[in-house]
Amino acid sequence: MSIKAYDLDADTVTQICADCGGEHVHDLSAVLKVGVDEGPIGKNTNIIPLPPCATCASQEFIIRTFEVPKAGQEADYAHRFAVNVIHKHQRDSSRVKASLAAEIAAENKPAPGEVPAQRAVSRVDPEPPSAEAKTGGKVLPKDRGGPPP
Repeated sequence: MSIKAYDLDADTVTQICADCGGEHVHDLSAVLKVGVDEGPIGKNTNIIPLPPCATCASQEFIIRTFEVPKAGQEADYAHRFAVNVIHKHQRDSSRVKASLAAEIAAENKPAPGEVPAQRAVSRVDPEPPSAEAKTGGKVLPKDRGGPPP
């Protein structure tokens, strides 16, 4: 699964299905809640289940991570950064699984990317920054899903 883009003002996230490559826009306010507490995953407040893929029925998830990527993992960081920002947005909007609401509200450890001044619209680059970007010839703006400069 890959997050192609998100727009927190419009409450949408665009996802690319890992199984079939289908592109899907999900309404964050209507369907996506933080947390799972049943099934093979068990209880987990880091997961946001996505609706099954409309093309292949694959079930995918947005999973918050606390791991800080190492240098050279910029593309992976862009995805992780987007996932953590979406997770924080859903928590801050009280879009959480009711049975886990108290536990989620008590969390106080921010994940990488959970910054108060995060811009609401972002395009997540599926590829690492170019050599030009790494050398300072071209700086990726914060609203492209990468780490803040």
